[in-house]
Amino acid sequence: MSMNWQLALVFALVALAAAYVAWHNWREWTSAKKGGCGGGCGCAAKPAQAADQPVMIEQLSVRERKRID
Repeated sequence: MSMNWQLALVFALVALAAAYVAWHNWREWTSAKKGGCGGGCGCAAKPAQAADQPVMIEQLSVRERKRID
């Protein structure tokens, strides 16, 4: 008889976990249609990047290490 309330508790917890996962996935899928996070923060806009341009030698700098004696 003591197993009945434990089994009911387990089923309730599993149902709550499944509902949470379904809710979370629903939010992900519906915000994916809007692009980005859907919050209007502009994170969906891709910044113009020049990844194929080489780095010029003048843009590089050398840091000197401090010697520990």
